[in-house]
Amino acid sequence: MIKKQTALQLFLCASVLLLPSISGATDWKKQFAGLDVVALSCLDHSDGGYGKALCESYFTAFEGALEGSSVPVTILGSYRPDGTEPAVPQSLGKALNVRLFVRGTAGNQIAVQLRARASITYSAAVEQGGDTNPRSGELVIWENSVTGSGPSKPLRKAIAQAIVSRSETLIENLKLSWGGE
Repeated sequence: MIKKQTALQLFLCASVLLLPSISGATDWKKQFAGLDVVALSCLDHSDGGYGKALCESYFTAFEGALEGSSVPVTILGSYRPDGTEPAVPQSLGKALNVRLFVRGTAGNQIAVQLRARASITYSAAVEQGGDTNPRSGELVIWENSVTGSGPSKPLRKAIAQAIVSRSETLIENLKLSWGGE
């Protein structure tokens, strides 16, 4: 009996994971409407001193992938948890914040997690039909991550390439849909 229940649970779980999204495809043009710039930043939580290099690698690859497109990009830089998060200069307008989060251990054998997130900052959002007390926050419109462990030097290179690869969907949608109505 337990085997039948386990098999049924696995089937149901796999079925849910393989179902297409009920809400349909994301309207990227609508998501990017009203935005003026893509602002890249990185929160470095790593212990081995390699986090800043991973941040720089991501900035270079992301900016390079958008080269020749109509998407304006500014690099705000990286910061540590005890530091000040770089702000988007007001002169650049409303930004799509693309932030890389780096967590990792030190040593010859390391474990690293990279999470990339695209979000829009709201200083006074009010939920439709909700109360009138505005709240500030981030609306996350895209997110992806990669985790790995292994020898330090080869892992750093491989994981940097992996997060850039996972960001290709966002980058392609930026190229195709920037400047929406």
